[in-house]
Amino acid sequence: MLRLWISGFEPFVLLVPLVSWAAPASVPESYLLKPSLDYCLKRLEFHPDIVVGDMGYIHQETKRHFRERFNIAVVTKMKADMQAHSAYSPSRPLRCQQGQPLAWIGYEPGDQKHYYQPLAPASLCQWCWCQRQCPGSFP
Repeated sequence: MLRLWISGFEPFVLLVPLVSWAAPASVPESYLLKPSLDYCLKRLEFHPDIVVGDMGYIHQETKRHFRERFNIAVVTKMKADMQAHSAYSPSRPLRCQQGQPLAWIGYEPGDQKHYYQPLAPASLCQWCWCQRQCPGSFP
């Protein structure tokens, strides 16, 4: 089932069903994601920006298809055998190669990359020996 979360509704979480399927038990739920989103696009002329799945077994190709073609993020729990590239901690921000803390500035769908730039005030940048070659933002 594909449900729409109405986030502006304050008293409790409101989930509105968009698509429901009756399928044999042998059909994995992850196989229904693509036809569900295709149905939303064709029949409702709507697609969500983010799909949150409780399944870590949605194929990467399926996630990539929706990200690249429709700019839809499909977010799932990490698989048990996967490891995060690095642990996120607000007390340890991402840094450039020279140590300047960076802040996320956005995602570019064209090249499928997230971009970061120095946090203001960029105290280290004025003294950095790489200043002339510095791109100012980092993928």
